[in-house]
Amino acid sequence: MNEITFTLYCTTSEEAITEVKKLKEAHPKDRLRFNVNIKPEFY
Repeated sequence: MNEITFTLYCTTSEEAITEVKKLKEAHPKDRLRFNVNIKPEFY
């Protein structure tokens, strides 16, 4: 089991939730930490 930290830059909270779910599914046995930045003008 590894500990992995992800930094996400999202434009909506819904996008952030979707990305967190995808990463949790991709790394089921790892301990994940998330730094989430939500701002409408990232893109």
